[in-house]
Amino acid sequence: RGDGGVTGIGEVARLARADRLAEVRRVDGQRAVTVHAVVNPDVASAGALLVDIEDRVLRGLEARFPDLRFSVAGLAGDQAETFAALQDNVLFALILIYALLAIPLASWTQPFVIMAAIPFGLAGAVFGHVVMGVAFSITSFFGMVPLVGIVVNDALVLLDFINQNRRAGMSTVDAVLAAGPLRFRPIMLTSVTTCAGLAPLMAERSIQAQFLIPMAVSLAFGVAFATLVTLLLVPALYSLLDDAAKPLGQRWRARVESRSRRSPPVEPQGRKTTEALRERRT
Repeated sequence: RGDGGVTGIGEVARLARADRLAEVRRVDGQRAVTVHAVVNPDVASAGALLVDIEDRVLRGLEARFPDLRFSVAGLAGDQAETFAALQDNVLFALILIYALLAIPLASWTQPFVIMAAIPFGLAGAVFGHVVMGVAFSITSFFGMVPLVGIVVNDALVLLDFINQNRRAGMSTVDAVLAAGPLRFRPIMLTSVTTCAGLAPLMAERSIQAQFLIPMAVSLAFGVAFATLVTLLLVPALYSLLDDAAKPLGQRWRARVESRSRRSPPVEPQGRKTTEALRERRT
């Protein structure tokens, strides 16, 4: 007061309790609110909860408030960025694998026979997560990267032996039937040793190993499933491809022969010049 006295705050103001933000954060000049959550993996999956929140909650808020924007950060945001990078690079990786296979095989079609086993390996990795009860994570996809290389290697070993038999003069059926039993041992040993080496890691229950278990599951189950499929798929596709190529080769040879019959033989230019000089001398 002007006279130096004290007046109670209730006499000059009206007091009310209300909740307010203790801190106002801004990102690019816009007010931002960060929501943190820790998910118990024994109760629910973090990925499933995030998808459900985006579909049922955040989309509705965007419809009600047009200026509202949201983004996923933290571990889930890092996984989303990694998945986007993998999607951008997967096509380039497949093209590179095809080129590296087409050059030594000297064929445009045989690399597709080898790469046909890749989806079965990825399906085995997914099946392994279901059997082991392990949730998908970024390390699961890290395990699928070397899985593709192992699957391609097994199929290449089998297909190259079939080509060796064909070059030795064997028919397609005999070459395929001979390659399976002879290459069965090295292919199975590669797969069995890979799965056996990863078994202790998959059986580990310590906290430190939980980050690597999804990668081991993807690699072990993918290799095991793809190996069984490769021993049957590659010979079958090779036989089908050879049967499909035979009519095309016969048509090509018939067309070349018909053209050679229609066109008259071309005499060398030197012979015509020699005959003209002989006529002038006579």
